[in-house]
Amino acid sequence: MAYQVKRAESEIVELELADADGTVEKRLRIRLSLSSSTEQVMAKYLELLKLQTSLSQVNAMEDKEAAFAKLEEAALQVYTVTIGEENTRELLAFYEGRCTEMVQQTLPFIQDEVIPRLRGYARAARKNAAERYSRKRRGLLARIK
Repeated sequence: MAYQVKRAESEIVELELADADGTVEKRLRIRLSLSSSTEQVMAKYLELLKLQTSLSQVNAMEDKEAAFAKLEEAALQVYTVTIGEENTRELLAFYEGRCTEMVQQTLPFIQDEVIPRLRGYARAARKNAAERYSRKRRGLLARIK
């Protein structure tokens, strides 16, 4: 019998881009899988959340502009690692380069759909690894006795 290897579990999620009257202009197909590097996604996402909270403490106008620029850069990094570089470019093009509007409209999708699914994949992978380890360990201990 041959040893089998499998591809990582993945899921395609569609994000519809609609104009103001609800007409769907484009559909983005986003492949979510554990190989999306959940740790990297979560690190970038937490960085974005920290920048959002620190923005409320900025007083001077020049400082706010710099803070918004950092916030936009962090948002683009989150989108790039989460939905891919090409989808991020298409999303930004749909919003005609208005990153703030893009984030306001699409961050709930990232928070409510993408992040929980990636966490689920990571949880399943940890469980699978623990089960494999404990099976191997039991077999090793049985041979020692």
